[in-house]
Amino acid sequence: MKKTILIGLFLINTNNVLANDNIAIFKNGSGFFTKELKLEVKENIAMITDIPDALFGTIYFSSDNTIKSIKSEQQVLSYKVKAGNLLEIINANINRKAKITFQSAESFETKIEKTEGELLFFRLKDNLATVNLNSIKMIEFIDNPNYEITKSETKKIIKIEFSNPVKSQNLKMMYMQKNIGWIPSYFIDLQNENTAKILLTANVINDAEDIINSDISLVVGVPSFSYSYLKSPLTSNQNLNDFLKSLEYNNSDRGLHSNAMSNIINQSTRSFQSSNTEEYNTPDNLANEINISEQEDLYFYNIPKINLKKDSRAIFEILKANIKYEDIYEVDLETNQNKNYYAYEPTTNNILPSKVYHYITFNNNTGYPLTTGTAMVTKNFNNITKPISQNKLDYVANNSKAKLKLTVSSDIYVTQTEKENSRIENLKFEDGNYYDQQKIETKIKIKNSKNKAVKLNIKRIIEGKLENSNYKWSTTILNVYKAQNKTNQVEWNLELKPQESKEIIYNYSSFLKK
Repeated sequence: MKKTILIGLFLINTNNVLANDNIAIFKNGSGFFTKELKLEVKENIAMITDIPDALFGTIYFSSDNTIKSIKSEQQVLSYKVKAGNLLEIINANINRKAKITFQSAESFETKIEKTEGELLFFRLKDNLATVNLNSIKMIEFIDNPNYEITKSETKKIIKIEFSNPVKSQNLKMMYMQKNIGWIPSYFIDLQNENTAKILLTANVINDAEDIINSDISLVVGVPSFSYSYLKSPLTSNQNLNDFLKSLEYNNSDRGLHSNAMSNIINQSTRSFQSSNTEEYNTPDNLANEINISEQEDLYFYNIPKINLKKDSRAIFEILKANIKYEDIYEVDLETNQNKNYYAYEPTTNNILPSKVYHYITFNNNTGYPLTTGTAMVTKNFNNITKPISQNKLDYVANNSKAKLKLTVSSDIYVTQTEKENSRIENLKFEDGNYYDQQKIETKIKIKNSKNKAVKLNIKRIIEGKLENSNYKWSTTILNVYKAQNKTNQVEWNLELKPQESKEIIYNYSSFLKK
C-alpha cells in the first residue's frame, strides 16, 4: 500500500508545554506563574526540561514527597518529532522503497539511499544516481513510511530528587518572569450632555510562554519587586561574578518613569476626592465572567480559563458601566514668578488669549478602582459616532472623582493684562537689601462664545501679597519660606451663560530686590 507524502505537510513541534494553573500579570511587563506538574520519576529523580526564564528569588517548588535536592545543569536531550520538511521525511525513510514524481511529471520507483545537503541519492537500475530536492514534487512510499525523526539538543534542565521512591510525582512550581504584561484602555462614549458609557479593556501581550487553559489575574496597584532585574541562578546561564555584580546594583532608581507610557505601566495614583456621594449606576456586567478581588494593597481582575500562545496578543473586556459626567473648562494663567517689573511698560491691546482646556469629571461609583490607562472618548452626533480625543485617565479609587482632559476649547476666550499702579522705592529689609514695593492691578477678560452655559476654572500662581478681587477667589499659600514674596495659588470658579462676558479685576503687591 502506497503512502503519499506531500511536501510541507508536517510542522516541527519540539515544545514540551506545561499547563499553568494561575498567572498574575502586572503592568510593568512581568507575571507570576503557578503550575501543577505531574512528573515521571526514575531512581527518585524527576526532570523538568522546559524551564522558565525565572527572576531571582521568585522560583519555588513544593510537593507532598520530601524534596531532597534541586539542581540545574546542561544536558544533551534526544527526542522524536514529526518530520517537518522534505529532507527530514526522506532521512526518516532511508532504505525504503518509494515512487518519486518530479516537477516535470516524470516518475519512477526506486530505493532511497541517503542525502547529502540538498542532494538525494537513489538507485536507478544498478547505478547510484542523484537529484536536487527542489526538483521533487511528490513521494509515494511503497513501504510503510516513518513519520518521526530523532533530534538532539543541549539545554538547561532542572533535576529534582525526592526522598521517597515513586513512579510519578505531582509538583507545584511557582516563579516570576518577564515578557508578559497588560496595558489598560478605556472607551468612553458620551451619550448626551451628562451621561456616558465607560468600557475598560485589557491589552495582554504574551512573549513569555504558552498559556493553556489557565486562570489569569490582571493586577492593579503599585507592586514592589526590588530584585526583578536579576535572573534566577537556577534557570539562567549567568556566571557567578556577573551575578554578584548585578546583585550589588539595585535598580530601584533606574529611571522607570522615563517614557510617556511609564505612568500607565507603573501605576499613577493621583485621584480627585469626590464631593458627590450620589450613586448613579453600578456596572451592568463584568465581561467574560470576570470578577475583581483585593489582596493587601493590590486589586486583581480575574479572568478564568484562557488560552494564549507565546508571541500572541489579546484584548479582554474587564468592566462596563454607565456614568454621569460633567463638563468643566480650565485655564492656567501666566505666573508673575521671576518677572522683572522694574522697567515696567504698559501692555498693549495685542494680547494672545490663554489656552482653555475642556475636561470631563465623573464620580467612580462602579464599586471598583479604575487603573491608569489610555482613554478614547467619542460622542454620538446624529447616530454617527465621532472621535473627540484620546488621553490618559489617572488612577481613580472607588468613590473618588475622575478628571479627564479632552481638547483645547477655541470658543472660550481668556486674556490677562496687568499694570503697575504705584511703587514705593528703597525699602530696607532685615537682610540688609533694598526693595521696591509694586502695587499691581490685573484684569482678566472672559468671553463664552458657546451657545450653552459653561463652568470655567481659572488658576494662577502669584508671588506677592494678595489684596482684593471683584469676584470671589480661593487662595492657598504654596511657599511660606520666602522672606518678602509668598507664593500663592489663586483660583476662580465661574459660571458663564451662553455668549456671556465677564471681567475679573484683582490687586496684589510684590517686592522687587534692587
